[in-house]
Amino acid sequence: MKTLRLRFAPAILAGVLAFHACAEEPKPAPAKDELPTIEKLDDLFAAMKATKKKLVLLNIWSSGCTGCLAEMPALAAAAAKSMKDGEDLAYMGLSTDGMIFGKEGAQERAAGIVKDKGLPYPNVIWAGEDTPLTEKLGMEAQPFNAIFSGDGKRLLIFEVPTDIEKAQAVIAEKVKAARAELAKAEAPAPAPDAEKK
Repeated sequence: MKTLRLRFAPAILAGVLAFHACAEEPKPAPAKDELPTIEKLDDLFAAMKATKKKLVLLNIWSSGCTGCLAEMPALAAAAAKSMKDGEDLAYMGLSTDGMIFGKEGAQERAAGIVKDKGLPYPNVIWAGEDTPLTEKLGMEAQPFNAIFSGDGKRLLIFEVPTDIEKAQAVIAEKVKAARAELAKAEAPAPAPDAEKK
């Protein structure tokens, strides 16, 4: 599987989150509509928060990354199942094509892929610098898949198999682990021990 090494993971994540902030529930991108473009990580985190979901699975991809394109059918199937089951999990896609082809050039490429792959979740185009993606989100290569808390805290990074059944099993396992991590972080701190006599 070919991966694309990039230094812009944090910025890409911000874009996806900002887009999702504008949408109550994830919906497929219309074929002729433009994808939202973002340049700031804060926009991505705002979008994550706006999902009102406890967990957000972020997929960072580009049109020139064969590994990214190969895993999309599995992600689309897992997202559709998650939405049907009413899980407290949102899916978001962030295309880095804006960094590579500019805002104008990225639009046709990214929107075409979203349509061709039938992605049932929101996607945005990252047109900012790559530094926020690598430094804040921890992205080293694409495809990049991570689960975040609804407020933008990265809980874990993982690889998605291209086989749909295997992908659903891996995602279910990672969501369970992310929920446990989130519960641990939200648990009240233990009371200090009483003074010993």
